[in-house]
Amino acid sequence: MICVLFIISVWFCIDYPASLERHIETEFKVSQSEYGLLYSYFALPNSFMPIIGGIIFDKLGVRRGLIAFTVIVCVG
Repeated sequence: MICVLFIISVWFCIDYPASLERHIETEFKVSQSEYGLLYSYFALPNSFMPIIGGIIFDKLGVRRGLIAFTVIVCVG
């Protein structure tokens, strides 16, 4: 059950800006190309963080890696 909630929350966090596209374009008066650039900046770290996270998990182990990332998320 926890695994399913995790997957759904990750999917929602990644696709949430896409659901706000019309609101952001009208509220902040940005064009579609500017919004695409904004979304690209949002998605860029998602290209590199899995690699960095995988290296850290390999060095720390799964249990200590999960604890470390949970603390980082809660603090930051």
